[in-house]
Amino acid sequence: MIENPGEEVYAVGSLLGKEFAFSVTKGVVSAIRRGKGLDYIQSDVLVLPGSSGGPLLDAAGNVVGVTEAGVELFGVPAGMNFFAPARDIFSALALVDKNAR
Repeated sequence: MIENPGEEVYAVGSLLGKEFAFSVTKGVVSAIRRGKGLDYIQSDVLVLPGSSGGPLLDAAGNVVGVTEAGVELFGVPAGMNFFAPARDIFSALALVDKNAR
C-alpha cells in the first residue's frame, strides 16, 4: 500500500477512449484521504474520462489502487484524482493477496 506523500505512481488507462488505450501517466501521491467511510489515494497523476477502473501502479510495478475519479474545475482537469486502494478492493471481494506484506 502506498503510505507516503511524494511516492511516484503511474496510472494506466484509455484516456479519452480507444484511440489512446493503454496510456501511462506519471505523478506523485498527494495524500491518503478518508471520505464516506473509505480510504482514497489522492494523486496528481493525470486522469481523464476513460481512465476509470484502470490500475494505479507504484514504482515497482505493483498495483496499489484503481482509478475512481478525477476532479475538474471549469471543465479542465484539476490535478486532483482519487484511487481506491488495492487492499480495500481485495478485502471487499474477499480475495487473498498472496504478495501482501
